[in-house]
Amino acid sequence: MWFFPEARRSAGLVGESGCGKSLTALSLMRLLPKGGARTIKGEVLLDGENILERTPAEMREIRGRRISMVLQDPQTRSIPSSRSATSCARQSSAVARVRHSARS
Repeated sequence: MWFFPEARRSAGLVGESGCGKSLTALSLMRLLPKGGARTIKGEVLLDGENILERTPAEMREIRGRRISMVLQDPQTRSIPSSRSATSCARQSSAVARVRHSARS
């Protein structure tokens, strides 16, 4: 996977339930559960620095200040008929169409 958010901008990860959004975010922040999952190959570059090489103490300084995730509370999740949920669905569809067109 590749993510290229612009400098000083936020990036969102959207997808269907169970598609790996949370696991991806936990992996990027090096918060995978011990013994169950691990990073085998690759880099996680933050401002050009591979944070996979940082110590746990250094990662604690990075998390929350430079990289973080916001979990959606299932009790307050978007209602499909709401304006914001419909807008998000439209935007996600547009992104999928643009990416598909770029591959063609």
